[in-house]
Amino acid sequence: MDKFTSKHLAIIILGVSVVSLKTYPRIYLQDGGRESWVGIILASIIMTIFYLYIINISENNNRPKISEVYQTALGKNWGKFFLLLFIGTLFLTLIECASVEAASMHENMLLETPKWFFLVFFIIPLIYVLLKDIVAIISVSKVIIILIIILGTNLAILTAKYKNYDYLFPIFPDGIHAGFILSVIKMIALYGSVSIVLPFQYKFGVPKKKMMIWSFIALLFLAQMQIVSVTGLIATFEIERLISQTFPKLIQTQLITYYEFIEFGELYVMIQVLGGWTIKYLVAFYGILLILRGLEVRVKYLKSIVFLISALVYAASYYASKTILDLFFLLNIYTYICLVNFIILPFIIYTIYNLKQKKLNSSSA
Repeated sequence: MDKFTSKHLAIIILGVSVVSLKTYPRIYLQDGGRESWVGIILASIIMTIFYLYIINISENNNRPKISEVYQTALGKNWGKFFLLLFIGTLFLTLIECASVEAASMHENMLLETPKWFFLVFFIIPLIYVLLKDIVAIISVSKVIIILIIILGTNLAILTAKYKNYDYLFPIFPDGIHAGFILSVIKMIALYGSVSIVLPFQYKFGVPKKKMMIWSFIALLFLAQMQIVSVTGLIATFEIERLISQTFPKLIQTQLITYYEFIEFGELYVMIQVLGGWTIKYLVAFYGILLILRGLEVRVKYLKSIVFLISALVYAASYYASKTILDLFFLLNIYTYICLVNFIILPFIIYTIYNLKQKKLNSSSA
C-alpha cells in the first residue's frame, strides 16, 4: 500500500484526535466549568477551519512532505530545527499515550495491577505492528475505529437514563470569564493532535475534492463525538462533582446497570480507551519515522530507532504515571506544548510556505 485512500485519512484523523479530550477532560473542565460544552463547540469549529486550511495549502502545492514545507518556509537549518520540535512533540505524545493508558486502567479498572505491567503489554506488542510498517498500522486502526464507533453509540444509549441536561444550565450567569477562554484554548490544544496527520498527507493518492470532503466528514464526526461526550459528562455528574474525578468517562460507565445484573459498561470503555490510545500511539510513532525519512535518515537505522524510542517511552511513561498528581501536572504542560507545536507553528509555517510558493509561481509565470 503505497497510497492511502480518502477513507484512510478519515480513520487516521479520528484515531489521533478523539481520545485525549475524552479520557482526561478534567484538564479543561476545571477552567471552563459548566460552560465547557459551549467551549467544545467553539473549539470544534476552530479546529475544523484550521485543518481544512492546512489541507487546502497542501493540496494546492501537490501535497509536499512536511520536511519540505518546513525547510522551504524557514530555510534548511531553521526548518530542521522546527521539525525537531515537531518530532519532540510527537515523542511526548507517545509518552502521553502510554502513561495515560496505564494510569487510567490502574486507577479505575485493575487497581492491583501495577502500571509497569500495563506499559509492558502496551508498548512491546506495538513494536511488532510498527515493524510491519504502514499496512499493519492502517489495518489495526480500521478495526479499532469501527469498534470505537459501535461501542460509543451503545454507551450513549445505555447511559442516557443517568443524564440530567438541566445540569448544563444556566450558562454564563456572570458573563464570559477568563477560565472559559483558557478552557477553549486547552481544548484547541488537545484537538491539535490532528496535526499528527501532517507527515502522512503526501501519501494520500486521492483527488483534492475527495481529500477535502473526507477531511470535513471526519472532522464533523469528531466534533459530534466530543460535544456528545462533554455534554454527557456534565449532564451525568454536574460540574462540581465532575472536576473532582481524574478519568470521569470510566466512572460514568460504571453507573450502567440493567435488570440488577447486567453491568458491562466498563468493558465497553476499556476497549475504547485501549483502542484509542493504540491508534494514536501507532500513528504518532510512524509520523516520527516518516519525518526522519524526509530528513534522509537511512532506512536501515529506522528499525533500531523504533526499539530505542520504545525504550525511552517506557522509561519516561513509567515515571510520568507514578502518581496522578504528577501525571496531570505534566499533561497540563503537554497541552501548552501541543498548542505551540501542533497548532500555532504549523499554521505560521504552512502560511509562509504557501506565500513563498505563490510568489515563486507568479515569478515563473
